[in-house]
Amino acid sequence: MATLDPPAGVSLLRVWTDGTGKLDTLMSEGRNRIAAFMPRVSPDGRLVAFQERLAGDVYVLPLAAGGGALQVSESPAGYQRPVLWGPDSRHLFYGAANGLNTITLDLAPSLRVAGRNIKSGFPVGPNYDLAPDGKTFVMVNPLNRVGGIQVVVNWTAQARRTWSGPTP
Repeated sequence: MATLDPPAGVSLLRVWTDGTGKLDTLMSEGRNRIAAFMPRVSPDGRLVAFQERLAGDVYVLPLAAGGGALQVSESPAGYQRPVLWGPDSRHLFYGAANGLNTITLDLAPSLRVAGRNIKSGFPVGPNYDLAPDGKTFVMVNPLNRVGGIQVVVNWTAQARRTWSGPTP
């Protein structure tokens, strides 16, 4: 069992579960000026993604010693919108006011943002998750919609007819 003696302020801590009781302070609000919130460890165990508690900006921090936190967001995630890792530990997903944000990371030679993609208008609230294989994104639609459910069958054929005009 680890004895917690964290620094003052909000701290991002790593508690080793190998029985040693080892405790590392990865970063603290007093030292790094970032108040970490809702951390998520990457599938490969090398990185941790988290939000900044006040602004909602998204950061990634290497768990190995010597790396600083990299801000990867251009739009803050907003309150209680978790950051999700893709199965390859190179992709992050988070919801923001601008839609669903996908961040692609390069890990070598150093950690950096390789790309950003935004699915605008995607109604992302706080309830979503990504399947472990990264192929399915599930969410609860936070918008209150009137009109029930619409099911479109054979929509590609209808779209082709609409785009090409009436057939002679």
